[in-house]
Amino acid sequence: MRHAKSSWKEQDLPDHDRPLNKRGKNDAPRMGKLLKDEDLVPDLIMSSTAVRAKKTAELVAKTCKYKGKIVLDRSLYGAEPAAYLKILGGLFDQSCIIIIIIIFFSCQIISHYIFISPFHFL
Repeated sequence: MRHAKSSWKEQDLPDHDRPLNKRGKNDAPRMGKLLKDEDLVPDLIMSSTAVRAKKTAELVAKTCKYKGKIVLDRSLYGAEPAAYLKILGGLFDQSCIIIIIIIFFSCQIISHYIFISPFHFL
């Protein structure tokens, strides 16, 4: 899952430290509600430590009534596809519904690997 919309108000902030903007703060709970309504409450939520990803994870978790702990992993911030695939591969025996909240660019790359080139994932 891509993080909710982030703020560019403070141009001098490092990318890792950018917060959610007003729209992002409203959209993240909507995603949590959708997950709950569709009976897709995750068994595991992982997030990059990027401020916007972490806050998205917290808002989604609260709204969907996620019972577990959000696993924060700094290595997810800007990681290469192989790192995500390795993490996902190690989780399939443990959880059914997994959400990893990451930055937009990483989301695009991972989607390609999983859905366009599925044999890289297996």
